[in-house]
Amino acid sequence: MKRPVTMLAAAAIAIAAAALGPRLLTSHEDDRFDPDHAWSEDTLFTVTQVRPGVYFATGRQGQIVGANSVFVVTDRDVILVDDHITPRAARALVGEIRKVTDKPLRYVVDTHFHYDHTSGNSIFGPEVEILSHPRTREHLIRTGQETIRLQAANLPTQIAALRARADTTRNDSAKTALRRQVAGLEGLLEDYRNLVVTMPTATVDSSMVLYRGGGQELRIFYFGRGHTDGDVVVQMPKEGLLLAGDLITNTAGPPNMMDGYAGDWGVTLRHLTQLEFTTTLPGHGAAFDGKERYGQVAELMDDIWHQVMAARSRGATRETVASQVDVTSHAGVFPTLRNPINPGWLQRAFDVAAGTAH
Repeated sequence: MKRPVTMLAAAAIAIAAAALGPRLLTSHEDDRFDPDHAWSEDTLFTVTQVRPGVYFATGRQGQIVGANSVFVVTDRDVILVDDHITPRAARALVGEIRKVTDKPLRYVVDTHFHYDHTSGNSIFGPEVEILSHPRTREHLIRTGQETIRLQAANLPTQIAALRARADTTRNDSAKTALRRQVAGLEGLLEDYRNLVVTMPTATVDSSMVLYRGGGQELRIFYFGRGHTDGDVVVQMPKEGLLLAGDLITNTAGPPNMMDGYAGDWGVTLRHLTQLEFTTTLPGHGAAFDGKERYGQVAELMDDIWHQVMAARSRGATRETVASQVDVTSHAGVFPTLRNPINPGWLQRAFDVAAGTAH
């Protein structure tokens, strides 16, 4: 069943809100602002070497770069996990790789189909194999270009609102920040107008291992539905690392659920904890040690699923289900959780329970 455009638009906007990091200024914030929220010509990423040859690239505060990325410099090549929200960001990331090594980049892994992780695919030539789960490729074929079109269609309204605020504010610092936001979003709009979504060139159904020198292994696994129906992770057993995409994030709120499967998510996370690793490099947020957060996210997803199922059994509708789910017991782990939780997320869970979700 083809996803309705209105649902696709809502999903795209929700992903964008999570991906862009610092908040855009709104008319309700007076002259408060997030400094440097714009594209710039200097370095977009903070790159941290977390293990020998393994580099965790996170967006600098205020930069529109989307998700985290990881690149691994092996004895013969470079392997990149997730390539960001625009070709511009991906090119900046390749620039960071070139500061470290001149070895050829041979593989890109798309952990899932969301555009903040895959829109850099287009900068790579045929010498680079782009790997994903088959369902990730299917999603990109079916909805990838439409998602980008909707992003481009939504940006002029945001740009106009920010420009109007910049023209009327009396605070010089806020005016400067707003104008930089405008410039940043204008750059984003230009990128999206010209972006042709590029598909993975090979798929991994359940597992694949890339063997490199010195006993190094990069194990690509699919354990089941969660954040999407095609999330893959990369385990590096020798280094004690798990590159988890958005199945697990380390932010003040839970991972985005707009394309999620709350009823399966906890099961998938518990499978992940059976792997050997000490440190997680998540799709958003800082790296973290241990496996406690996996259980915390799993418990939240289980709770949401059970509450949605119970609400349906009481006769709740898709439109009313959000008012019948209470997540406050998880606020100690996820400080931004409030009731009602994002209605779109709960409507998604309702649709999955009803068998009407794509």
